[in-house]
Amino acid sequence: MSSTVARSALASLPRALKISPSTPITRTHLLALYKEQLRVANSFSSYNFRQYFVRRTKDKFRLEVPALLDAVEQQGEAAVEGAATGKEGVVEALKQAAQEAAPKEESPAEDASIYSPTSTPLPAADSAVTASSNSPQDALREWYTESLSELAVLARSAIVNQMYEAPRLVVEGVGQVVATGGGGAGQEAR
Repeated sequence: MSSTVARSALASLPRALKISPSTPITRTHLLALYKEQLRVANSFSSYNFRQYFVRRTKDKFRLEVPALLDAVEQQGEAAVEGAATGKEGVVEALKQAAQEAAPKEESPAEDASIYSPTSTPLPAADSAVTASSNSPQDALREWYTESLSELAVLARSAIVNQMYEAPRLVVEGVGQVVATGGGGAGQEAR
């Protein structure tokens, strides 16, 4: 992706998500990114797409962020005791968000469903992020930047999905009309 395309894709993102390269990523940045990804995922008009992207967003933040934050926290504790307190707040906030979003106990039949969250993280992507970075903060920044570009793509996809929204079925409407009367071959439901 060229820099002009990336710049124009990031231009439409909310201000809270845009940070300078010298600013450390904080709890506020991660929570804003999480909320924005959930908002965009919920904007899909198609039920299946909407549920898939909401589930994928929650899984991404449950599986990838805690490992990156633990590494940042360990680095912060080793370097400066005062800097670690801010990172502990981020870890606590994301762990709390993961617990709130965690699925409730389900029956074994539902666990085998295609809608159950994936339990296997992608080790290749995670190791590629950490291997290419010098420090845990750099790895977190790279993950954040990658997530912003994915968010821009997701937002464009949601707009296209809304453009091609099909008419709803009669059974999907809130005020269902039931045809009454004798009706024959010519009677149509309204």
